[in-house]
Amino acid sequence: MTRYAAKAVIAGLFLATALHGGVPEEEVLILTKPGAIVMPQGKTVVTLEEIEAMSEVKDILQAIQTQEIRKAMPEFDPADTMRTAPDGNIARLPNFSNLFILSLPPGADRDSAVVLLESLPQVIYAEKNERVKLRVEPNDPYFEEGRQWNLKNEGQYGGTSDADIDAPEAWDITTGSNDIIVGIIDRGIDENHKECGATRKFLPKLFWWLSY
Repeated sequence: MTRYAAKAVIAGLFLATALHGGVPEEEVLILTKPGAIVMPQGKTVVTLEEIEAMSEVKDILQAIQTQEIRKAMPEFDPADTMRTAPDGNIARLPNFSNLFILSLPPGADRDSAVVLLESLPQVIYAEKNERVKLRVEPNDPYFEEGRQWNLKNEGQYGGTSDADIDAPEAWDITTGSNDIIVGIIDRGIDENHKECGATRKFLPKLFWWLSY
């Protein structure tokens, strides 16, 4: 598996590792080759002094001021790296028993740490840990700034909290379908507006705006 494919899998598995007791903003994830980092038997959280590794690996871990090393998936079974796809082909996943979380000091330069770690031939992939908020709410600046209070009212602009149409709650159920056609009768439509793209059809004589 390429490091780019590994990156996609890691990103999917570790959107937030705060559940493990760490601080994602102070952490780096590394996927190593087998044997690159060996922890004492039965331990999943160790200090740099406790691991067995080649001197060049230890030197880099020390250079980036690694304070703690945790197994990201302590229960992972290496046998799970082989899977049979629905089409009968054999799919191979990375060995996540070699996926580690490195805790760095507050304010550490994680970008530089990633560069140093990826310079090691024993490291398959390294990336900063991040917090990611899973949501179906739009990234429309007007919505995020609270200007569309009719969709989500939290009392901004002195309004009444929850005096809205509960749009986020509706989006948790469905975000609609392109198969649905909506007709709007209105003369005040700006046909050149950026949200009136190729999926909109205007019928000027009838003042219809069909969205599909």
